Amino acid sequence: MNRMRVWRAASAAAVGVCVAGGAIAGPITPPPGPVASTGKTIAEVEPRIAINLTNTPGDANSVFKITARGSYYLSENVAGASGKHGIEITASNVTLDLNGFSLVGGSGSLDGVNIATSRGVNIRVHNGMIQSWGGSGLKMEYNAGNPPQGSIVGIHANNNGADGIVVEFNSEVIDCVATDNVGDGIKGGSIAQITGCQASSNGGDGIYSGQMSVVTECRATGNDGTGFALALGSVISDSVAAGNAVGITGQGCVIRSCIAHTNAGNGIDSFEGCTILDCAAYRNGGDGIEGSTATVVSRCSATDNDANGIVVSSGSTVQECVARLNGLNGIQVAGASLILGNQCSSNGQDPAGGAGILVSSTDSKIEGNNCTSQDIGIKVSSSGSIIVRNTCSGNTLQWDIAASNYYGPIINRVGVATAAVSGTSASSTLGSTDANANFTY
Repeated sequence: MNRMRVWRAASAAAVGVCVAGGAIAGPITPPPGPVASTGKTIAEVEPRIAINLTNTPGDANSVFKITARGSYYLSENVAGASGKHGIEITASNVTLDLNGFSLVGGSGSLDGVNIATSRGVNIRVHNGMIQSWGGSGLKMEYNAGNPPQGSIVGIHANNNGADGIVVEFNSEVIDCVATDNVGDGIKGGSIAQITGCQASSNGGDGIYSGQMSVVTECRATGNDGTGFALALGSVISDSVAAGNAVGITGQGCVIRSCIAHTNAGNGIDSFEGCTILDCAAYRNGGDGIEGSTATVVSRCSATDNDANGIVVSSGSTVQECVARLNGLNGIQVAGASLILGNQCSSNGQDPAGGAGILVSSTDSKIEGNNCTSQDIGIKVSSSGSIIVRNTCSGNTLQWDIAASNYYGPIINRVGVATAAVSGTSASSTLGSTDANANFTY
């Protein structure tokens, strides 16, 4: 009897569920009219254009050719062909995404990507590898004064027969790598922006920038030419040049917060009118920092270079710098210059010897410097300069000043016994109250 009651209760519950389910199912008759798709078209799913023989057929000098504006992408690697560019762009407003794929050239090939449109603007190429092309990896053509403009981002250009990456006027190169190219690694036109790039082991310069360009946070290592070659009016900052023929060169430039080390020649080799701030030049085969006329070198260090630490021509300023353990002179200047508040020690490591500071011409001011442990502390070999408030110690010859210069008294305090100080005051032990006195100690 109890089993019968349980069975009846379960049957009633099942019937209730079926009735409830039938109540919410709704009509099963389809609505009138044709059935419309609710999905997306292929163009909506992938609004870009694939690079292939159908969409972007090549011609006599290109494997593929982009002739209309739009966004293009690679879906596979591209192999080069003799006498042809890999991808040629002849339109403005083009984005080319290499999509992580490679363009690989070969014998007799031209450029990997060639941007040939005159006055072309808004051209962007990014995200891929371009290697082993007979010409350049990526090249914007100059086009007789009407060069294209654009952005090159995240490109690796390796082992190409000319330059790695070449851009023209008002273009940018960001986060790119150029290695083992026969020519320059990265070459920028005027008003270029080159940021976060690396150029190494190229046959020419690592990174070259045209006039009024800005180079930031880059590295140039092991290039046969100059690590960074800057044209007139450019700025480089927060960058490293190591193991190149020369580290950094420029004219009328600002070189700020850079490091130049172990380059075969000079670490920083600037032409007229450069300002060099907060830089370090270490173990270069020539001078650490060399500047032509009207150069400012401020708050820099030049250490263990084979020749001089810092060398500048006439009308220049060297201030608050450190020059130590260089083969010849710590700081060498021509005439009409200011040498202010520098620290020079243990220079003259070359058998030829050297001075902490050498002034070789007239009309300079040498003030507030400290020179220690060299063959000569301060040497002024010409007439007409003023020497005040300097200190020398531990040099073989402390002072070597030619006739007809003007200097504060030179006070010798070597071997003068002084009492210890413990308290809040003490008498002077300098032996002079002259504000312009120089001291040997």
